Formats: sequence, structure tokens, C-alpha cells
Amino acid sequence: MQSRILFILHLPPPIHGAAMMGQYIHDSKVVNERFDCKYINLSTATGLEDIGKFSFHKFLRFQRLYNHIKKEVKSFQPDLIYITPNTHGLAFYKEFFIVRKLKRMGKRVVMHFHNKGVREHQGNAMSRWIYKQFFKDTEIILLSEHLYADISQYAGKEQVSVCPNGIPPANKCVIQSAEETSSPATILFLSNLLRAKGLVDLLDACKILTKRNVGYTCHIVGGETKEFNMDSIMREIENRQLTDNVQYLGRKTGKEKEAEYENARLFVFPSHDECFPLVLLEAMQHRLPCVTTTVGGTVDIVENGKTGYWIDSQSPEALAEKIEHLIQHPEKGREMGMQGYEKYQKEYTLEKFEQRFVTILEDIINKQETC
Repeated sequence: MQSRILFILHLPPPIHGAAMMGQYIHDSKVVNERFDCKYINLSTATGLEDIGKFSFHKFLRFQRLYNHIKKEVKSFQPDLIYITPNTHGLAFYKEFFIVRKLKRMGKRVVMHFHNKGVREHQGNAMSRWIYKQFFKDTEIILLSEHLYADISQYAGKEQVSVCPNGIPPANKCVIQSAEETSSPATILFLSNLLRAKGLVDLLDACKILTKRNVGYTCHIVGGETKEFNMDSIMREIENRQLTDNVQYLGRKTGKEKEAEYENARLFVFPSHDECFPLVLLEAMQHRLPCVTTTVGGTVDIVENGKTGYWIDSQSPEALAEKIEHLIQHPEKGREMGMQGYEKYQKEYTLEKFEQRFVTILEDIINKQETC
């Protein structure tokens, strides 16, 4: 008989890394053929601007979700419950109550984390007690070994498996020609518009590049959030006198997003707080050198000096320096891009993720059966 797994995960909308991976799992032929699966959408937010906010409507959606989960657990009787909780904020407390209820119902729980922040949010005795209860008697999947330090106070290594993300093949992938490198280089930033993604750092770096008379165009692509909308991001650009070089193009999906990757010379992602960003995998898939910060699992993805460059977080000057170097040395950028593409093919395809993911779930179920 197939093992029964109840998947409680984030599905789009809104679109973010955890929701995209949730959709890949939901649609995976490998996962659905290996296990008897049921899926419940964990999200109570309806859009990016709704994330992190409390509202009466979200509270009602949570109550319905909580009751739906209890009902499905009783009727489906899963061998394992998979959930993708947050590590802090209002969403964490919502998911803490769900995980606690599942354990009280006698169910084995595996928590797959697509974010971090435990160490930064354990500042008082109550928080530490809640985290201790949260991690007790669970299995854990992390995206990188570098993320274990965030939870090490509450979870032993025997509880933890590591499963890096993977993404499906792009619709089209091209290698830029020598003629393309003769025009002003296009720098691409692709992420939801959040300060923590390093958006302001990028604009400050662009201001430095402009003062140095470096020829470039910067395309900012991403969904509006409660922090930045069209008007506020345009004010940031105008205040730095960057309207000739920097363009905000809105949110792009599908072929339009692929075209942005293909038209770019390099990809920048100066995030302040990250786990395992899918956009870096997408950039590598399109043979782009990447400049990113040494946060979370980014150091697993980008190899410093080989597939791109690392910089310290919140360092516009360092970001400008690496961008300028890649613009001035296009052959180096193409070489890094090819190395990145080869690494993506070897480690970060969706097929590789599915194989790792299914093996981990089977190991957890087998461990449970032998206990």
C-alpha cells in the first residue's frame, strides 16, 4: 500500500518562493505516484500586500483552515503530515497552533522551512518556550546545511534532512552573442518589491555607477508590496536621478519574465535575509553571472569567483564594484554564466529536487515504522 501523506503547504496566489515550490510538489507526477496524497493550501493571504497583516477576514480564513485540517486528518488518517510553516511573525503563531494540534492528534509531522528567523525572534522566555514546543517531536527539512544554525537550539541534527530547491526547465535559454555585449549592459533585479531583498541597496549602487560614468541599464522586475508600489519605487528612482538608467517594469511572468533573463547581462540579488532564493537558480538557468549576498543558503548556490560574486549584505559600494567589474569584463561574465548553468543542470533541476524530496519523505516514514 502507498503511504498516505497530507500536504499542508503554501500555494499561489500570492506568488513567492514557498508557494512556487508548493505548486511544484502539488503538480509532481513523481510525488503523486509514490504516495497517496491530499493537499491543503496553508495560505490565508490573498496578495503580497496582505502578507504579515492581521485582519478579521484573515482570522476567519484561519478558523476555516484549522477546522478543515482537523476534518481531513480524521477522515484521511495520513501516515505523515507535511507542513511548510513560517518561523516568526503572525503567520508563525497561526502555524504553531496547527502543528501543536496535529501532534496532539498523534500524527507524525515533518516541517519544511522556506524561511528563517528563529534566532532573531527568541528574545524572551515565552518565545523560547513556544519554539521548544514547536520543534519537539518533529522531523525537519531545511534547504541548506547553512540554515541549521538558525534552529540548532531547538532541534537536533538527527531531526534534520537537507533538500535544496529545484526548478523546471526554462521555456527558452540562449547564450548572448558578442554583439549583444557591445551595447550598454542590462542589470536585472527580479523579486517582490521589499526592502529586505536589497532593492534600495541596488538603487544606491546604481547611483554610484552613474557617477562613475559606467554604461548600464537596470531593469527592476517584481510585484508591488505594502512596502513599495509603483509610485514609491519611482520616487526612489527619481530622488537618485536615475530615470535615464533604471526602469521599473512591474511584475513579469511566463515568456515576459524569460525575456528579461535573456536580455540581461548579469543578475543581482543583494538580499538582507534569505534562505534559498529560486531567482538565483533561474538566473543560472539562463547563464547569467550572479552578484548576491552571503545570507542563508545563497553561498551554496553561487560559487564566489566561479559562477558569480559574494558581497556583504547592505553594501552598495561593494555591489557597484562587482557590477562594474562584470560590465568591464564581459568574457568573464559569460564564463561565469556557463559555469552557473552547468551547476544548475547538475544540482538544481526540478527532477533532482523531486528525487531528493521523495527519498527524504520515504526515509522519515520508514524511520517512523521502525520506532
